[in-house]
Amino acid sequence: MASSSSWIQVNEGPTTYQQLYHLAEQHDQFLAYGTGKDWTVMPYQKCNNLLSRKYQQILNILKLATGIHTTVTKASSCATTTNKVQAVVQRRCPFCTPQVTQSQSVLEGKTVRVLYNYAPMGIGQEKLHFLMIPKAHKPGFRDLTEEEYLEAISLKDRVISMLSKKRTIYKTYLLHKTGVDAGQTVPHWHLHLIVTTNCTNDLLTKVVFFFQQFVKPRKLSPTTLQAAVTKFRSDLKE
Repeated sequence: MASSSSWIQVNEGPTTYQQLYHLAEQHDQFLAYGTGKDWTVMPYQKCNNLLSRKYQQILNILKLATGIHTTVTKASSCATTTNKVQAVVQRRCPFCTPQVTQSQSVLEGKTVRVLYNYAPMGIGQEKLHFLMIPKAHKPGFRDLTEEEYLEAISLKDRVISMLSKKRTIYKTYLLHKTGVDAGQTVPHWHLHLIVTTNCTNDLLTKVVFFFQQFVKPRKLSPTTLQAAVTKFRSDLKE
C-alpha cells in the first residue's frame, strides 16, 4: 500500500472494506472514487474556510480527471472538522427522514436502500444517478459495518445489471466522501453511482460534475422526481 500521504489505489473485492477502513483510520477525510474495478482514494486536508475548501476540492477533481496522481500533504489534525461534522449529525438528517426516503427509494436491501438522486448529474432526459445509503444513520465510512458496505456494493451491481437490460451502459462511476473538506454535504454516508450511456453523454457528465464544484446542482421538480422514481422502480424489478 502507498504511503499515508499519497493517493491510494485498491482493488474492489472482499478485502476492499478492510483496506478502506484501514485508510479511514489514517485519514479523517477522504474521497473514494472508482469505475467498478478498483478504487482511488484521495486524502483531504482540513481547511479553515470555504474558499480553501473549494480550491482543494476543485484541484483534486482536476487531477482525478487528468489522471495526475500526485502526493497530497497529510493534515496534521482534522479534529476541528470532525467536530463540525459530528455537530451537524445531531441535526435532522434528510436520509433518516421517511418523507425523503419514501419519495426517492427505488430499491430496498436488508441494511441498505437505493435512492434516485433528487439532483441527478448528467445531460439529457434520462439521468442515471443513484445513491446507496445505509438504513441506519452512519455519518461516515468508518461508521459502516462490513455487512452494510458489502450490501451497498451488491446493490450497486444489481442496479447496473438491471439498467443494462433496457439501455446501453457506456461507463459507470462510483464515489463516496467522508468529511466536509472532501465535499460531504449530507452527514449520512452514501455511495454515488453515476451511469453514462455513450461517449458524448459521458463527456458532458464529466463537464457537469466539474462545474457542480462551483455551483449547487439543480434539483428536480417534485413531479419530475416522482416520474423518474416510478420509472426506475419498474426498471429495477427482477
